[in-house]
Amino acid sequence: MWDALPIQRQRTTTTGAQPLIDPSVKYPYDSEVCSARWRDVDPRVQTWALNLWILNFGIRRCPLGPDDILVWIPYISTLAAKLGRWSGSPSAVVMCNFVDPAHRKRGAAGKMILAIAKLLSNMGIPTPLFELQNVPPSMSDATPFLRFSYLWIPSILGLDSQQWVETQASAACGIPGFHPTTWDGYRMFQNSERENRRILVDPHDDIVWYDSFSDVLTANLPIRDCKYVRWFSPFGNICVYALNMRFTPHNEMVLV
Repeated sequence: MWDALPIQRQRTTTTGAQPLIDPSVKYPYDSEVCSARWRDVDPRVQTWALNLWILNFGIRRCPLGPDDILVWIPYISTLAAKLGRWSGSPSAVVMCNFVDPAHRKRGAAGKMILAIAKLLSNMGIPTPLFELQNVPPSMSDATPFLRFSYLWIPSILGLDSQQWVETQASAACGIPGFHPTTWDGYRMFQNSERENRRILVDPHDDIVWYDSFSDVLTANLPIRDCKYVRWFSPFGNICVYALNMRFTPHNEMVLV
């Protein structure tokens, strides 16, 4: 399945810049897959999906807004796309990839990923982002868009609980990276005594952005007792890939 996705890979030497988007990419849509905007999903399916995410991913708040997309195979699997913008251009982050253990290795994930890629492409979003923690062998030569890991920070380090005030997640304006259209499930904390520095928490209660890492060490936020903090590093164990994205070749990088 991964070979069917237009992801930049390492091959032999080439020269010259490549186009950013390949407009000829066509994605199949399997009839087994259902899809809808979150607001149009049957409430019973919403409840089923949320219960799966709470149990398997530790989701604490629904991560999807009304216009975000859910694809699913009934009783088997889910996948979602959170819509937004990356560097000013329409984009989406693919998330909540779950397949029932009894149905794994039967192609369900592949059907959903190709289906959601087709839906997003039809919406004028040809470069969705998706992350993998366990990179399959077939992706070993694919080039990650970026890498990160999660660091565990014990709550004993929290020192300044009275200084951090929850504000609108839209205060994330100016933070580099992906900005969702709606901030459903996210929480933003700000400290006026520290130059209004910010800490952004995702629907898992993981810290995904901060203006200063020292704040992460000392802030005692009203979230779970211990914090997991996203740490961006070229050696991170979680890889983010950009679908249908082409970069200028360098060294022995070639684009396919």
